[in-house]
Amino acid sequence: MTSMTITPQQSVAEILIRCPAAASIFLQHRMGCVGCQLNAFDTLADAARIYGMSLPDFLLELNHFIQPNESLAEKLIP
Repeated sequence: MTSMTITPQQSVAEILIRCPAAASIFLQHRMGCVGCQLNAFDTLADAARIYGMSLPDFLLELNHFIQPNESLAEKLIP
């Protein structure tokens, strides 16, 4: 399994498609990105700016969230 790292240039939709569980992070921050039709066009950088969030902090939070999930999946999938 290849490691997924989220970047500021990725669209919100791409992030949610590749890691659906990341929706919980968006929802914890009360971001409407999960159900928004513009998530295919807005990058993570756009979303952070729109919601007045620190992009580096949000990016770090998302990447920390997905890394344990991938490690667990690598252990479960031979």
